[in-house]
Amino acid sequence: MRGLNTQHVIQCFVSVTLALMSSGCAQVALAPGADQIKVTRMPSDVASCAAVGNVDGQNGSGLTSDGIRQLQNQTVGVGGNTVFVTSDLPPQKGIAYRCGAASGQAR
Repeated sequence: MRGLNTQHVIQCFVSVTLALMSSGCAQVALAPGADQIKVTRMPSDVASCAAVGNVDGQNGSGLTSDGIRQLQNQTVGVGGNTVFVTSDLPPQKGIAYRCGAASGQAR
């Protein structure tokens, strides 16, 4: 009987481990238009742009996988076209900007 309990514990441990590992590998889908969002770490790239909001790489479930994709999705959501990454530590953080003629500022 003891062997059966040990086997059950091992099976549960393996199942939970695999579930956690696979959840970390899931790729965040890009929102429509998010593939067009410019990602930069250079302040000069956004110097003449209008900031439209803060964004972070954390998804709704609290996971931080695919942080850049999350930043791009959120930037689309707040009306930006460029994201300036301010922190690469999980969860990544950034500021969404609207650059170009639509920013209301001359370039």
